[in-house]
Amino acid sequence: MTSRARVARRGTDAARRDIASFRALYRKFRSFDRPNLVPLFPGFRPSPGFAREFPESVQSGPLWPWPKAPRYRGRRSGVERHVVWYAGPSSSERIAGRLLDGLEATRLAVRLTVRSARPLPIASRGTVRVETVGSLSPRHWTAVWRSADLVIVSGSRSLLEAIDRGVPFLYFNGVLGVGRRTRRHRPEKIAGLLPWLRAEHAPLEVRRGLAAFARAHRVAEVSRDALLRPAWRSWSPRRTRSSGYPEGFGDAGEVAVTLARRLAAAASGASEVVAWARRASRHRGSDAAGSKA
Repeated sequence: MTSRARVARRGTDAARRDIASFRALYRKFRSFDRPNLVPLFPGFRPSPGFAREFPESVQSGPLWPWPKAPRYRGRRSGVERHVVWYAGPSSSERIAGRLLDGLEATRLAVRLTVRSARPLPIASRGTVRVETVGSLSPRHWTAVWRSADLVIVSGSRSLLEAIDRGVPFLYFNGVLGVGRRTRRHRPEKIAGLLPWLRAEHAPLEVRRGLAAFARAHRVAEVSRDALLRPAWRSWSPRRTRSSGYPEGFGDAGEVAVTLARRLAAAASGASEVVAWARRASRHRGSDAAGSKA
């Protein structure tokens, strides 16, 4: 359905029925009716609208990788650069050629490790050496990450690992449509990430590059800059408690520990803990645990 058609339906009985049906199905899908289940929604910033629509939800900061990964330390000049691309989205092939263009434009020796469940139209070219890998053991996958100078991630886990390691990263979770109708698939992650990066004092050039790359725009230019430009090489994010959440809810790992301890001490069982989590997570205000925002 086009945006124009959706606008025309707003306020109609048909639209209200669709919204009510969606909310009911979403509550069923997320098991909001279960009094002994905490539906935890980690993110970079809370959504007041989501909390109003689904007060049963418990929003928190990100669930960071554990154990904490070693930080990226950069590469000496003259050493082959290593780019790791987790090409999960089916639309990855739409940016493959332009990505190669950008890496080749650096005029550096680049090794591009591509992890994909499907064949991609990509092969070694010029100074770029492409290697494709399938399923890897956790030990081998960690070794690949450890040598990366730039990672292209999709989804939550790889994104958070890139931030945790402090390695320069790009984010591409796929696109839908073509031409002027091209739009991001599941845009909520990048939409939450960019304001968080602004609060973390990420350079404007980096934030604009991430936003463009996620839309499959300026792919060659951004990938080239991510390997060469000082703004990308000198700045790196760090895991922090996200701002905007109530005290104790800025880090999903800490929330999980708190819930476990409360459950162990609860006199009336899990329903008491669930009720507390829902009530406490709706208390708006700054995260007293601290934030750089």
